[in-house]
Amino acid sequence: MSSFKPEIANLFEDTLEYPTNQIIQYSNDFEYRQSLRELFGMKFNPFFLKDRSLDAISMDESNYDEKSTKMWLDWVSVQTYNCYELNELYKLAAATMISLDRDTGLAVLFSFDYFADFHNLLVIFFKNPGMDLEMFPAYDRLWNRLSKK
Repeated sequence: MSSFKPEIANLFEDTLEYPTNQIIQYSNDFEYRQSLRELFGMKFNPFFLKDRSLDAISMDESNYDEKSTKMWLDWVSVQTYNCYELNELYKLAAATMISLDRDTGLAVLFSFDYFADFHNLLVIFFKNPGMDLEMFPAYDRLWNRLSKK
């Protein structure tokens, strides 16, 4: 995923819509990856079912659709480009990876530790454009956790 490029903004027009009705709940890695797959509409790769050398965890971890992940991350990046509050979270999240890149921060926010709160914040963002996100508990939780790293 690269930094925002204005010329790609129109590529997504009317083709995607953030799944604001999806509930994200997980308590382990399997549930987390399943939630992420559902959110990003990842396609299942049946190849991993045939590889008997993989244990269940490796099979689950390997079943990853890079194309749909990149598409969704790019789309969220474009949609949230002008949102000050989310950009501040992207900076904090990027810093956990010793980076300043906003797209690195975006990817970090979709990781296990932050995904549920970040999704809830994106739901608010997409349902209520222009609303001050700093007034929501999900924003506070993310800010506080990222600030301590």
